[in-house]
Amino acid sequence: MILARGRLDALTSVRFFFAMMVVVHHFAGQFPAEFVTLPGFIYSLGPLAVSWFFVLSGFIIAYNYPELSTNKQRRDFFILRVARLWPVHCVVLTAALSFLYLTNNSYLPRHQDWLFYHYTLTQTWTMNADIATGYNGPSWSVSNELFFYIAYIGMLAPRRWLRIFVVLVPIAIGAALPIAHGCFLPVDSPGSTAGSPHCIFLVFQFPPARLIEFVSGVVICRMNVRIPQLIGLAAGQRRSLVTSFRPSPGSGMTHLP
Repeated sequence: MILARGRLDALTSVRFFFAMMVVVHHFAGQFPAEFVTLPGFIYSLGPLAVSWFFVLSGFIIAYNYPELSTNKQRRDFFILRVARLWPVHCVVLTAALSFLYLTNNSYLPRHQDWLFYHYTLTQTWTMNADIATGYNGPSWSVSNELFFYIAYIGMLAPRRWLRIFVVLVPIAIGAALPIAHGCFLPVDSPGSTAGSPHCIFLVFQFPPARLIEFVSGVVICRMNVRIPQLIGLAAGQRRSLVTSFRPSPGSGMTHLP
């Protein structure tokens, strides 16, 4: 049996400010003329906020589910988390598909083979940037959350080697792939793919690349780190990446997990 723990009300107001960062990021992309006078750092707020939400997700999960010692607890945890994610995602996706159908949009028949991944929330697991951001683009973060929940079950596995494997191997893959694809090379360097849709996917949307943020939240919770320190860690988590490898506003790479 999984017991619910008390609410963390101190996080409520902080969540509002980070949510507004994401809103501003998307509005800046949709209405560039109105936001042209804003300083450049405004466009980095969205990615920083998403990093914080992934750290927060790990913190909250570790706080509410400090142990999953039996198969029943693991099963109940997974069912509860999917029940929070999938129904709303399914309704929104179905509504989007209905709109495309009613308006005779050519996008739907051209990409029907993507529907399986979107309805199973595995679109970011495909290593395909187009599939990851298809249909309801911002739902990529929900797909990542499902990946994190499965990883969390492994992180609390009874065998130490499995816990280490579940954390280190995906993080290593998430770091190695962008490097191997030249995502961090200067734009004018031979072999550089920086700024390409595939690199944006590998750096910002590929679940193993973001797992370190979720794991950081779990570690912070276990260490009883206070909320201001949690905010600082998340802000610094991707600072270098966001400043040197910034996706365009409105590209669909930010969303609230």
